[in-house]
Formats: sequence, C-alpha cells, structure tokens
Amino acid sequence: MRRIHSLLPVFLLVAACASAAPAGSPPAPPVNASPTASPGVAASPSAATPSASTAPPCPNPYDGGSCLGTLRAGTYRTTTFELPITYTVPDGWQNLEDLPGNFLLIPPAQDLGGVNAGTANYVGAYLHAVPASRDCSTEAKAMQPEPGIAETPVAIAAELRKRPGLVVTEPRQVEIGGLTGVVVDVRLDPTWTGTCFWSAEGPGPGVPMLKALPPSDFEFAMISGIADRLYLLANGDTTLQVLVEVVDRERLPELAAIAEGLRFGQ
Repeated sequence: MRRIHSLLPVFLLVAACASAAPAGSPPAPPVNASPTASPGVAASPSAATPSASTAPPCPNPYDGGSCLGTLRAGTYRTTTFELPITYTVPDGWQNLEDLPGNFLLIPPAQDLGGVNAGTANYVGAYLHAVPASRDCSTEAKAMQPEPGIAETPVAIAAELRKRPGLVVTEPRQVEIGGLTGVVVDVRLDPTWTGTCFWSAEGPGPGVPMLKALPPSDFEFAMISGIADRLYLLANGDTTLQVLVEVVDRERLPELAAIAEGLRFGQ
C-alpha cells in the first residue's frame, strides 16, 4: 500500500527522505537479547526498555518519535507506542517509527522515502485502523473513513473484499502476540484503471484501503507493483493493524516472520 502519513505534505511522499541512519551512527544495541536472534522468534517478555541515556536519537526527520534507527540483531521494546511491542529482528533492520499509534520496521538497504512511495519492503503496526472512504476523488473525501463499517477485524476484511479494484484472499484466523483476528493478502486487480486524487499524476491506478483514527496517523491506498499481508487484530473495541508490504514478493515469508513474532503488552 502506498502510505500517506498525514504529518507529511502530499507532494513530499514521492521525494526521497533522509537516510534511515546517518553516516557514522552506531546501530542501537539489543535489549536483553542474544546476537544470534532470528526473525519470527518470540520476543523475550523479560526484555528491558532502553533508557533515555542509552537510546540513540531517532534518525527519522519526519517525527519518528522514540525510534531506534539501525539495529543490531536482537530483541527490543517500544517506548512510545500505546500498546507496548516487543520485537526481534536480524542485524541491520531499522526501527523508524515509535509513536503513540505508529510503529515501523524496515529491512536493510531500504528507506523511509520508499515506504511512503510504495517502493520498499516493510513491517508496520498501527493502533487504530478503519476502512478509508471508497471515494478518493479529492483529498478531503479520501481522508475520511467509510461510514457504517463495524470496527472489527472481520467487518473490515469483509469491506476490503467487496472493494472494486482489490484482489483479497479469504480471511484466515490468526493470533499474534496475544491478539486475535484475521489475516488477508491484498493486491491490485491488474485490470483496474481507477485512480485516487494522489495518483492522478503519480504511479497510476489506486484503490483506497485503510486510514487511521487517533492516536494512529496514516492513510493507505493499494497501487500496482506491491503485495500486502494484512493482519487485523482485535484490541478491545478497535482494530490494530499489522501490515507486511513487499515489492520483492519472494521476501514475503521473511517479513511475515518478523510480523508474526511481535508481542503486545507488558
């Protein structure tokens, strides 16, 4: 999905952002983790949160919160996301958002500009996701939620499966890190020619999918050339979204293992 972070002007979305890790910046140390930790391994519930004195400055120039930047192989815990996340990554992965409602992991050699433009692989978690308006003819309309859809994983998945222009698999039951819900794979119908306001002069056809309610901050639309695995998880009376997006489809199992190894809560 092309990710539209509402803190960024739309014209910046396809511009290259600053490098995920400034030259010479050491990778963040792991937290109570073996350097041989591998993707998909359950994060240790005893992992400690990095202190302000040991955590490096977040290198995301567009407000990444308390992100850690480039990481050594190991297990880490968020410090700002409202439902704490413990996660395990291989060497060189980048944590570029740790905000109240947004969390972002990017593999080595990828950057934030590619995430926003739909040209990078990544794993993200978003605390409060709802279906975006089906009408994306203007920016004002596209930034609204679709009315009348229950805020449950099953209802959101059903809504996406009905959207013209999307190819969405049958939902499967899933459990990640103590939360249950459904998972679907999503791609753009290759015959679809409809566009959204942001794609009229950009990458071509697109279909609106999901947007955030506070404290999360994003709008997502599906474009060609990418594939998504979307985990919709019940979190109280709202839906938490874990998204795996790949432009290199053979890497989907690798990134899905990272996503399925997330652990939520204290």
